[in-house]
Amino acid sequence: QFDVIAIGSQFDALILPPARARYPGAFNIQVRDIGHNRLLFAHRVYVLIRENLEAPLPGAGMRA
Repeated sequence: QFDVIAIGSQFDALILPPARARYPGAFNIQVRDIGHNRLLFAHRVYVLIRENLEAPLPGAGMRA
């Protein structure tokens, strides 16, 4: 399990080199063909965020 999920793009013209978009210790996701500002509105990125927010937490639903 990760506390942070970082989504970056190989096509980002503002974060150079692209490796600088990686967050140490996070679950890093690289998307293609999406620029820096487009990350905010891309359907693919929305789906990635939604899937990760909906994922069950380890131990969720277990009773002590």
